[in-house]
Amino acid sequence: MPRMKQTTSAATRRTSSTQSVTHLDQLTTEVLRLRCDQQKLPATGSRATLLARFRDEPRPEENMNPSVDPEPSSPISDTASELFAYQQTIRDAQRKFSGMAWYAYDIAFRKKAANSASLSWAQRDPQLYLEKFTELAKTACHACGSADHFANAFPVAPNRSTPTRPSDDLCRIYNKKFPCASSPCPFKHRCNRPGFVGHHPGAEHDERAGESSNSRRER
Repeated sequence: MPRMKQTTSAATRRTSSTQSVTHLDQLTTEVLRLRCDQQKLPATGSRATLLARFRDEPRPEENMNPSVDPEPSSPISDTASELFAYQQTIRDAQRKFSGMAWYAYDIAFRKKAANSASLSWAQRDPQLYLEKFTELAKTACHACGSADHFANAFPVAPNRSTPTRPSDDLCRIYNKKFPCASSPCPFKHRCNRPGFVGHHPGAEHDERAGESSNSRRER
């Protein structure tokens, strides 16, 4: 039975990954069409056709002196190169951060780019990046939630006498009192502290402990 669950889980991850890649390819095509509109180029056709238009787009003459050899031009236009860099930024975000935060960043960035033709698609927007991805890094160890080691390296005693409630199905973002990136969230919004099952973030226990400690010091 566990092997069947692992197989099902692996198949689900592969399907999800394929859907994400397809979605990213569609977003890339939309971005290309947006850039075509900004540069007054035809915005119809496949992704390859749109890239070819950027490649064949005439570049402004920067040096009209015939005695000086012109600088060699790139086979792919700067705009196309920027879009490839942007696609890599989105793919990295999808891999590193949980939920649909990468999609929220993509929407916000494209809205910003629609109002600024000079915005570089090759550079991450620091403000949007912090706003959309703070506290959403995926955890490497599902046993303790840490990102500096994997579960097989987690120092857990093989014969623990006190069973603990599994927390893999609980939302870690909710328990840190941060807004959840997914709607609806695939995880349960319940306390992840041992011995508690209430519908409140686990971080509230830390806040109460801090308030209690401050009260004792004031006395």
